[in-house]
Amino acid sequence: MGSHTRLRQDLIDAALECFSSYGVRKTQLSDVAQRAGVSRATAYRAFAAKPDLIAAVVESEIARFIDGYRQAVDLTAAADTVLRDTMPFVLEWVRNHPVLARVLADEPEQFLELLVQEGDRLTAIDVMRPAAEVGLSQADPRQLRATPVQVAEWSVRILLSFILIPRTTLNDVDQIADLCVYGVWHPQDSVDSERGRQS
Repeated sequence: MGSHTRLRQDLIDAALECFSSYGVRKTQLSDVAQRAGVSRATAYRAFAAKPDLIAAVVESEIARFIDGYRQAVDLTAAADTVLRDTMPFVLEWVRNHPVLARVLADEPEQFLELLVQEGDRLTAIDVMRPAAEVGLSQADPRQLRATPVQVAEWSVRILLSFILIPRTTLNDVDQIADLCVYGVWHPQDSVDSERGRQS
């Protein structure tokens, strides 16, 4: 890892600590520089402005999320199993993430910015949907109530709603997962029955 890359990673790590302690809105690039143990000028050479640093933090955490997802969920399993296992993983990951937990509690508008299209920037839905599509790649199309892309997007939108509005009458994440799968999945016996009628 080159010195410039190492500096950027140190600043990203320091930013995560600052965001967790002070919130995104109150954190300044000078705070991050101090936490990383570098001068303000050095920090500004790596990131010209705070939005650039925030974008780098988001990109880094997305990569960490995807890596954790691929390790936690068996993407070679049946598609309904992948969907059912994905829901608890995502909800627990968000709830246990110190920065996201603080942002959702104190600065929800910062999270909402990730959901809104702005120029060419990818939204949270754009970023999360491909991972969901991978989990649907093994599915028999007749078992899905829509196309794989549509099911992936719907699943991501449902997940984001639970992240933004966590209070629910549903008992636990497993019940949430079961209901989400039921909404997009035709049971195998109904597919077999339809196949029998067509033969």
